[in-house]
Amino acid sequence: MQSRHQHGETKITAGLIAGVILPFSCGYLISYLFRTVNSVIAPDLIAELHLDESGLGLITSAYLYAFTLFQLPLGLLLDRYGPRRTHAILLAIAALGSLMFAIAPDPLTLTVSRAVIGMGLSGGLMAAFKANALWLPPARVPLANSVVVAFGGLGVFAATGPSDWMANHFGWRSLFYLLAAVTLLVAILVYWLAPHGNGQPEHAANAPKSWRAQLRDIGPILATRTFWGIAPMVAFVTGGFIAIQSLWTARWLTDVRLLDRGAVAGDLMAMAITFSAGSLITGFVADWAHRRDIGLKAVMIGCFVILACAELGIILDAPLPAWLLVGVLGLAGSGSNLAYVTLGDQFGPALAGRAQTSLNLLLFLAAALLQSGIGWALDLLNAIGFGAGAEMRYATVLGAMLAIQVLSVLWFARTTRERR
Repeated sequence: MQSRHQHGETKITAGLIAGVILPFSCGYLISYLFRTVNSVIAPDLIAELHLDESGLGLITSAYLYAFTLFQLPLGLLLDRYGPRRTHAILLAIAALGSLMFAIAPDPLTLTVSRAVIGMGLSGGLMAAFKANALWLPPARVPLANSVVVAFGGLGVFAATGPSDWMANHFGWRSLFYLLAAVTLLVAILVYWLAPHGNGQPEHAANAPKSWRAQLRDIGPILATRTFWGIAPMVAFVTGGFIAIQSLWTARWLTDVRLLDRGAVAGDLMAMAITFSAGSLITGFVADWAHRRDIGLKAVMIGCFVILACAELGIILDAPLPAWLLVGVLGLAGSGSNLAYVTLGDQFGPALAGRAQTSLNLLLFLAAALLQSGIGWALDLLNAIGFGAGAEMRYATVLGAMLAIQVLSVLWFARTTRERR
C-alpha cells in the first residue's frame, strides 16, 4: 500500500478512518489514561505506602522519564519499521508493565513498573502522527492529529470517574489488571487493522537506511531554526500542562480547594471533557487555517493565551468554581500540539518520525522534570515554613512555571517563520 502523498488524494475514506485514525487513536487513549490515572488513585497510594508529595511525584513521573528516554529509539523504529509493528509491540510491553504495577509490593517496584508502562506507551501520540503523515492527505493531517488528541481526552475521562469507581469498589490493583488486558487488546487491534509496511516505496533505491545513517539524519533536524524556535514552547507549555493535568491539578483541588475524592474526580472529568472538545475545536480551526495557507502560529499562540488565563486563575485561587478553572485549562491544553504538524510539513514523511520524536523527547523530559520538580518544590517550601497555607506554596510553584511558559511563547513568536 502506497502513502497518500504519492497518490495526491485529498479525501479521508472510511478505510483510512478504520485502518489509520481509529486504532492509533485508541492507542493514544490508553496512553493518556495511564498518564493520568495516578492522580485518581493517589489517595490510595499515599495511604497504603505512606508517601509524601515528592515520593508520589517520583512514582508518577517515572512514566514520563521512561517515555522520554525512549523517544529517539522510537523515531528510528517508526521510520524504519513503520507505526503498525512498532506501536503494537510497545503496547504489549505496556500491558506487561501494568501487570507488574498491579502486583508491586513497594514504592521502588511501583516506580520501575510505571517506567515500563511509560516505555511501552512512548509511541502513543508519535505513532499516530507518523501514521497520519504517511497515509492521510497532507491538508487533512492537522484535523486528523487533533482527532487523535481528542481521543486522549477520552483517556483522561476514563482515568477519572470510571477509574475512581473501579478503584473504590474493587481496589486500585484490580484496576491495573483490567488496564493490562485492555492494553493488550488495543495492541492486537493496531497490528490487525493498520496498514502494513512503513509507507515508503519498496524498490531497491529506497531500501531502508542503516541505523547509523538514520541517526545521522537527526543532526540536520536539530540544526534547524524551525526546530529550536518551536521546541521550548512545546516543552514548557505542553509539558507544563501534562505535569499538572496528570497529577497536580488533583492535588491542588485536594490541598487548596479542600475537595473530597468524589468532587475531585468530578472536576477532573470536566477537564477531560473540555480537553476532548478543545482538541476537536482546535483541529477544525487549524484545518481551516492550514488549507487556506494562513498558518498555525496564530492558533497556537491564541490557545496559550487561554491556557495562561486559566493557570493564572488557579495560581490566584480566583473565586470561581473549580470545574470552570480546570475546564478552561483543559479546553486550551492541546493547542501546542499543532507544532508537530509544522515539523511534519518542514521535514516530510520520511523524516517526520525522527523530527517529531526529537521534539517529543524534549517535551516529555520537561514534563517529567516539572511533574517531579513541583512535588519537590512543594515539600521544600513546606519544610522551610513558607506561606501560611498550601495555597501560597502552590501559587509560588505554579507561578514560576507560568513565567517560564510566557518566555518560551515569546521566543516562539519571535523566532519562527511558517512556510506558506
